[in-house]
Amino acid sequence: MATTYKVLGQVTSAASSANVLLYPISAYSAGTSQTIGSTLTVCNQGSSAATYSISVKVNTSTTTLTAPVAKEYLAYQVVIPANTTTSYTLGITLDPFDHVVVSASTTTVSFNLFGTEIA
Repeated sequence: MATTYKVLGQVTSAASSANVLLYPISAYSAGTSQTIGSTLTVCNQGSSAATYSISVKVNTSTTTLTAPVAKEYLAYQVVIPANTTTSYTLGITLDPFDHVVVSASTTTVSFNLFGTEIA
């Protein structure tokens, strides 16, 4: 098994409160069988407080993004002060058809996911 340590995803909220794929579905053809998201950072680059949400959609075999349901949230409407970064070290285990979805109340919030892909 090959192990690759990498930046899994980097996004900025596209629109106020819109759901965005931070780590989309891994294609079997790309050779990834499992992924471990070790650290996720949330950075509010704005001059006022914002809110954000993080969820994991499990076994989703489509690239069409549907709104997360209650059980999928890791964080929901968490307040992040202006000019602040928050880090989560979780060890999120993901199968090829799982993905991480994020949203924020403003477009000044960015998300970064670091981890390992196992082929």
